[in-house]
This record gives sequence, structure tokens and C-alpha cells, in this order.
Amino acid sequence: MDISQWRAEKGGSAEIELDKLLSEDVVSAKNRENSSFDQLSKPFYKSLVLFGAGHLGRKVLAGLRKKNIQPLAFVDNDSTKWSQSIDRLQVLSPQEGAKRFRNTAAFIVT
Repeated sequence: MDISQWRAEKGGSAEIELDKLLSEDVVSAKNRENSSFDQLSKPFYKSLVLFGAGHLGRKVLAGLRKKNIQPLAFVDNDSTKWSQSIDRLQVLSPQEGAKRFRNTAAFIVT
């Protein structure tokens, strides 16, 4: 499907929505994203696991802690990080994280 077929199928509504998003100022965009995250994550505040213990994962952890949200653990593919703590949060293998938190936590991929 090319772009003209996609536009015809969507009736231009997607293009209008994209124009609206691209014209939004930075502060409004940040507020919208924060609000969306808060709404989506609220049921899981006490049961979050962060997948990725690198730079971005640590930034996400810091942001969550500013909102008084304490994730349960990091999960990471890097075996050199397993069984360590990064910023006082335990790092697990993906297999161990799934075993421990499969049915009890939401996983945020960072």
C-alpha cells in the first residue's frame, strides 16, 4: 500500500492528527505524555519491572522514583549485570524476571 492509498483509506484523519501532533509545543507534548503515562501505569504502580538496565533504564527509574513509584526489579539481557544491583534495584535475567513476575507485574521496555 502506498501513501496515497493509505490516505484515501484513512480519509485524511491520520494526516490531520499528525499535523496536530507536529504543531504541538514542547511543554504541551510533555504534559500530554506524562498524563498518558500516569493513566496507563496507575494500576501497576506497585508492580513494575523495567526491561533494560542501561542508561535509559536508569533514567526511567529516576523518573519513576520522582513520582514515588518503586519498580520491583530490572530485567536485562546482559548476563554481566545479573545478580547485581543498579541504583539499588536488583537486575535479573529475562528468564528469572518472567518466572518471578510473569503474572504479577507490568514490564516496561526501556
